[in-house]
Amino acid sequence: PLFTATITTSAISNITSSAATSGGTISSDGGASITARGVCWGTSQNPTITGSKTTDGTGTGSFTSTITGLTAGTTYYVRAYAANSVGTVYGNQVNFTTDLALTLATVATASVTTYTTTTAILGGNVTSDGNATVTERGVCFSTSQNPTTVNNKTPIGSGTGTFSTTVTGLSANTTYYVRAYAINSLGPAYGSQVSFTTNTVLSIPTVTTNSITTYTSTTALLGGNVNNDGNATVTERGVCYSTSQNPTTANNKTVIGSGTGTFSTTVTGLLANTTYYVRAYAINSLGTAYGSQVIVLTPGELPTVIT
Repeated sequence: PLFTATITTSAISNITSSAATSGGTISSDGGASITARGVCWGTSQNPTITGSKTTDGTGTGSFTSTITGLTAGTTYYVRAYAANSVGTVYGNQVNFTTDLALTLATVATASVTTYTTTTAILGGNVTSDGNATVTERGVCFSTSQNPTTVNNKTPIGSGTGTFSTTVTGLSANTTYYVRAYAINSLGPAYGSQVSFTTNTVLSIPTVTTNSITTYTSTTALLGGNVNNDGNATVTERGVCYSTSQNPTTANNKTVIGSGTGTFSTTVTGLLANTTYYVRAYAINSLGTAYGSQVIVLTPGELPTVIT
């Protein structure tokens, strides 16, 4: 008598988002030639040849079947089959889930809020790896728009999540364009572009001391001019004076406002017939600058005339 064949289903291998490999082994043809063999599959259990199937030759023995046209992230059920003149028989059922579809990573560029003349804190956030490991992430930057990893780049680790680093060696008073990037097996992805302009170089102010032309035995009109603030706000300006040369703010000083421009005030309480050395000064975040020294000799007091 004739019987149906005996068949087992091979384990699933080579799974991708749209394909997989299976097959089967026909250990007995049941006494009748195997006229068709392959695998059938579907998203419901116990699939049959009335649905999706492969056709992989005839006869007994082992065969390999390539399953294609699958949907990413989906569970499929598979059974090998064999047909002879008695009928179609199915092997044991196996199942698998296709990989999720691969895409470029998704990455956002962090705003640049902390920077100096030559440094800046740059970073971003990899919010999705595109279902493939992010092997490198970081920032790329340039003085031209839409920088890529071909331009200056700074790798900052791998994987998803937030990242940042301090980039050095920038040029002062220069606009830079920045994009975060993330690389997976499909290639690099970029965040939106942000820009910032580095600070100008800071220096102490430039200040000059006024000549002294108006004075008495005990007073003098002193002042100066802050010509340049050194790219940092002048928080204090004025004059310092002493009977010794090159006075500083550690000696007598008179504060006359802040900022740039000219300033003056009448200093009182001087000694008659005394030589005073005077320098204007200006202070910003980098320190104190002094103007050149000028000299004034107060006259002696006039004698009191009794009539």
